[in-house]
Amino acid sequence: ELEAESRFSEAEYHFMEAEEWKAVVHMYRVHDMWEDAYRVAKNHGGAGGQKQVAYLWARSLGGEAAVKLLNKFGLLEYAIESAANKFSFDFAFDLARLSCKEKIPEIHLKHAIYLEDEARFPEAEVEFIKAGKPKEAVFMYVHNKDWANAQRVAESHDPESVSEVLVGQAKFCFEQKDFQKAEAFLLRAQRPELAVKFYKDADMWSDAMRICKEYLPSKLSMLQEEYERVTSKKGGRGVEGLLEQAKEWEQSGEYPRAVDCYLKVKDDSNVTLMEKCWMKAAELSIKFLSGDRATEVVQLVGSRLAQLRKFNAAAELYLNMDLIKEAIDAFIEGEEWNKAKRVAKELEPRYENYVDQKYKEYLKNQGRVESLVGVDVMAALDLYAEKGQWEKCLDTASKQVHPNRLSVDTQSYLTKAAC
Repeated sequence: ELEAESRFSEAEYHFMEAEEWKAVVHMYRVHDMWEDAYRVAKNHGGAGGQKQVAYLWARSLGGEAAVKLLNKFGLLEYAIESAANKFSFDFAFDLARLSCKEKIPEIHLKHAIYLEDEARFPEAEVEFIKAGKPKEAVFMYVHNKDWANAQRVAESHDPESVSEVLVGQAKFCFEQKDFQKAEAFLLRAQRPELAVKFYKDADMWSDAMRICKEYLPSKLSMLQEEYERVTSKKGGRGVEGLLEQAKEWEQSGEYPRAVDCYLKVKDDSNVTLMEKCWMKAAELSIKFLSGDRATEVVQLVGSRLAQLRKFNAAAELYLNMDLIKEAIDAFIEGEEWNKAKRVAKELEPRYENYVDQKYKEYLKNQGRVESLVGVDVMAALDLYAEKGQWEKCLDTASKQVHPNRLSVDTQSYLTKAAC
């Protein structure tokens, strides 16, 4: 009632008796009695209340009068900060321009953050740039996946951020499974190590090793070891795991490791798969490995094929490495005598006698005397004699040459037969 009658001093007394100092301050504020409001706040509102009333008083004055008042109370910087925090940016700028210009960039930054929160991105961009923080504008656009504006701001105001924009685009593309674009962005950003990481995280090891081999060769061996550890932990040493790993190595050009993986494949329930993998190991060895290692692999695969009774495949493989003796032995083991003889005759004549001798031994061991006669009559006669088949022995010996021209050995068989 006293306030309504403009009896402010008496009203103040009763408000204070009721411990309502804020009501007193409000009364004096609405009646533009700032000195009294400040006095009450200072005496009863503590430091916080005093500062708040001084700030409101200055804001009511504006301009140089506000600056003068705040300087009097030593609250100029506090007022500028309070104005910015309360989103009263016009008042904050006025105070800063008149008395504290070094605070202007800070106010622009707070204004920019406010505008960004309000989704007013073009205005926020302007404020970030005025604050000397173009990178923040770039990140704002990156966060909102506005790649065109992010690129534009980066190129115009912060070239160092261009790579960050490209990385942001790459991450987005990886999330969308657009790996080719993602890789292109990262290579443009000159960040191949991130491409390797992203491919690893996506379990795309062949691509990771391809990038590493081309752009980070010094780190390739470490990546290969990491891959082997990962596959081991996954229990990927089964046939499927080995095949997957072998293909990864092959695709990344790591042929020695690919060969080793293919050679490790063993599955007695799938002979065709084993043969295919071993032949792949041999093929890669012949094409890409050194002579000694290639020879070693071919010999190993050839012996395995022979164990599977794939003699022709083994022989052909040996011939690819000019392993003539091994090829001949494979044909002999497979009883491919004509092929063995042809290889010896055409490629290494010194082995012709070797093949003939092996063939004789084979016929003898098989007891095929009739076939042996055409190759080695003496061996055939021996075999007949061992079996006690003297009539056949005599008959065979007599058919070979004219009796007067029989050799001493043949004549001895005839003598035995006569006896």
